[in-house]
Amino acid sequence: MRIGIDIDDTITNTSLKMLEYMDKLGIEQNGDDYCNYTVEDLDKYKDLLRKYIEPVLSTCTLKRDCVKVINKLKEMGNSIYIITARSNRYSDNIYDITKKYLEDYKISYDELFFGYEDKKDICIEQKIDYMIDDNIDVYNSLVGTNTKPILFGKEATKSYDCIRVNNWDEILDLIK
Repeated sequence: MRIGIDIDDTITNTSLKMLEYMDKLGIEQNGDDYCNYTVEDLDKYKDLLRKYIEPVLSTCTLKRDCVKVINKLKEMGNSIYIITARSNRYSDNIYDITKKYLEDYKISYDELFFGYEDKKDICIEQKIDYMIDDNIDVYNSLVGTNTKPILFGKEATKSYDCIRVNNWDEILDLIK
């Protein structure tokens, strides 16, 4: 199988780290889900992002058991595609930081697709069987395609009728 995986708030606890920085700096927040802000929302914070995006992305913690499960999926013969909305919009080093982070934590993957806010087209193009993402908009865009979306850990979206998991062990059970 070909499995697509988002990074921020799926592999990593990015929102937690970004909000930690914002709290320390006394910056007003637009909710607690930094990773699902729109480009317009993020542009309101462009000075903060230019200054702090690199340390945030290089030091955020991993979701529990994500490395174990991703590497197990790879060992089982699946192809792993990291598909992220991360881009060099606020820093020229984000791609390099992202690759280094994945290498440092020994996260196995076949290919990294960078700068995809709308993931539907790349999932179709790459014939992704499952796409694991924390963004309900990504999930909804994939409904009706050959890619089965899996919504990762969004308690606020319980009202949606979707395939939802709250941890990486549930992903392994679902994909097995």
